[in-house]
This record gives sequence, structure tokens and C-alpha cells, in this order.
Amino acid sequence: MGNGLKEKWSDFAMKFGMGFLGMWNKKHIVFPVLIAITIILGIWWMTAQYLWAMFFCLFFAILTIILGLTGLITMPMVTKDLTKTVKVVTATLGVIIPVVVAILAFTFWMLWPVLFVGAEPDLNEEVEFVMTFDKAEMGGYSIEGRVEYRGQMTTYIRADEVKLWNFTQYHKNNIISDPGLTTVKGLDLYVTYVKSTGIALGVKSATAWNGDENPPFVVSLMADPMEMWDVTMHVVGIGQKETTFETIEIKSEVPGTIKTSETAMEGWSITGPAEYNGVNMTSVIVDKAGVVDLIQYYEGLTITANLGNLTNMRLNCTHIIGTADVEGMVTTMEWNGTEEPPWLLEMLDDPAVMTDVTMDTIYLRSEDVVLENMTQVLEMDYDGDGLSHSEEVALGTDPLIKDSDGDGVSDGEEVASGTDPLDPENH
Repeated sequence: MGNGLKEKWSDFAMKFGMGFLGMWNKKHIVFPVLIAITIILGIWWMTAQYLWAMFFCLFFAILTIILGLTGLITMPMVTKDLTKTVKVVTATLGVIIPVVVAILAFTFWMLWPVLFVGAEPDLNEEVEFVMTFDKAEMGGYSIEGRVEYRGQMTTYIRADEVKLWNFTQYHKNNIISDPGLTTVKGLDLYVTYVKSTGIALGVKSATAWNGDENPPFVVSLMADPMEMWDVTMHVVGIGQKETTFETIEIKSEVPGTIKTSETAMEGWSITGPAEYNGVNMTSVIVDKAGVVDLIQYYEGLTITANLGNLTNMRLNCTHIIGTADVEGMVTTMEWNGTEEPPWLLEMLDDPAVMTDVTMDTIYLRSEDVVLENMTQVLEMDYDGDGLSHSEEVALGTDPLIKDSDGDGVSDGEEVASGTDPLDPENH
């Protein structure tokens, strides 16, 4: 049996070596063709930036190198003994080819997430905050995988400055969009899913990964600033030091709530009742608005900003309450979208200032919006006690501990029964 295998191997080596020698004797034809193919594929790679163009280019380049290197090593060893010559050629190729195959296999393994992009996971009760944009540029960025954020494994993305084109944010019954350019300074982003197309080593590659996975290796090869296209992210937390929208539009099927400690309005009008999408509402139109301590709440999504400036703002509100100085008298006014605005509004100056404002809105549109220290948090029941994060903050209970006062009864059960979730003696 041993001699039979040896004879088969010798026969294979002889045929293999003879084939190589025959090819090498035609090197004046073979190598120019291989080099031409490699150059054509290289041009395709650099212009189209396709990943497969890079692989084919590298394949033919490596094939050319293998054949040339083997010839350079073995040709000086050619002897009149053809059998010995063939053995030298075969042995040389036997060393070079496995090494190259191992390198290509390792490269393929590293780029597997790029070649075969996984499907986007279904949304669920804990992930219903999705951001999409056609293009993004991130400068001074870092991307870190498997970072725990409020009980979930996420990818943490930080950037000094980000530019987004055609930005849209979906959350349950609410859509926030800016068809123009959105600029963010000081971004902190926690996401449970990322899908995008970027350029690494001159190749435009699609990537996708979940928050419990490390980002694909190719992501670390992308330049700074990084350019991405066709981006989709499932977001659970976001912080922004300063955010500028060319034109922001918020549409809500279910009213959201906007609160400010102070709102200054210039060139304003408040009229109603009117109808919007079958809902009675009050229309608020302001040429220029400045807000302090902004809080917006949309079905579990909380947006905050210390300061904000807005231009050409329009709001459709189903309920408004606010306080203003009317002819030297501090007055609180409140009305619903089915009612006419209070006549006292007519006595306010222009510009006017209202404090402690709360508005339930179903539509907002504004231009040239600048928000300072903007944060967005998806409100979830992190500790499973039946209370959302915002409800626990309002109550003073710990949003990460099911039983804040340690009396054996969960915070949610105590609130439902009317007892104090912060008093261990009251349960």
C-alpha cells in the first residue's frame, strides 16, 4: 500500500512539475496576460470599489507572484536530470501555495461579516427606536463593541462631529426627520444593531452586526473621518452636545408632550380650534423661538436639551398650559385643542415670554434648529417592576432596582396599591 501511494504521488508530482515547466517556457505570453488581467481588475477595484473586484485582483496578483517566484527559485536549479528538476519545482510550489492559501483563508475569515451581511433583526418592545440616513460623515470617532448600557449589550459609537444627510428617526407612532443636513457635535450613541456601507482599503463594503457582537474587523480599517451610506441603527441611548437641523419635522399619531421652563416667541400667532388629520387642535406659529430646559416625550422616547433656538416653527397642539406676565399680572392659561385660545393671549406683547409651558403635540415643524446638550433615551422598564424609566425618575425610585426600599414588594406593585415605594414601613 505504501509503495502504491508513493508511486501515485511521484506520478502526480511529475505531471504537476512538467505542467509548470511547460507554462514557464511560455512566460512571454502567460505573464503579460496575467499582469494585464491584474491591472484591469485593479482599475475596476479602485473605480467601482467593489469587494469582489478586490478579491479577484488580489487572486490574480498572487497567482502571478507565485508563478514568478517559483520560476525564479527553481530555474537556477534546473539540471539535465528532468526528474530532479520536477521534484524541485513541485517541492517549491508545495511550500508557497499552502502559505498563500492560509493567508487568503485568514483574510476571507476576517471579512466574512462583510461578504455575508446578516439580516436585520425584528423590532420588539425593547428596541423600537430606529435611525436611518442616506449618508453620514463622522470625525474623531471610535466604535467599541459589547458595551453594556442599561442592561443591554450595545455598540458604543462616539464622535466629535457628525454630519447626517436625509436623517429619519422612527419610534412607534412618531417620525422625526430632516431631509437636509443634520450636524451633531459631541455624539455618544448606544445601538443594538448597525447596518451600513463604508470604505476600507479602497473598497466599499456593506457591514452589519448586533450589539452583542464586536464590530467587523474591516470597520477598524476605515479612515477618519469615516463616510457611511445607507445606514440603519437600532438605538437605545443617544447624547449630543449640540445638534443643528436644517428642517426638523415631527409627526405623531399619538400626541407627545413638550415641556419648557421658558419659551420666548417672536413673530407669533396662536389660533384655533382647527382640524389636523381628523383631530381638533390649536395652531401655534412662531417666526423665532428660544426655549430653555426642553423636554419632549413620545411614547417612551425622551428628548432633552438645555437650550434651543428654532426658526419658522409650527406646532399643532391638542392641549396647552403655560404662564405669562399679562399687563403686570402673572397668569396661568390652559386650554384644549377643541377650545378657542384664551383672550388673554391677545394682550401679550411680541416678542412674548411664557414659562412652565406644557404642550401635547401631534405635529411639529421648524427650520434652522439648534439644540444644546441634546439627549435621547428610550424609556424601558429596565428592572421589570412595571414602571418605566421616566416614571421611576419622577417618583424618585431606582430604575435599576425592582424593589427600591427593600420591603419585599416591587415598586410597581406599591404604586398600584397606593403605598410608598420609598418607605420600607409602608407597603
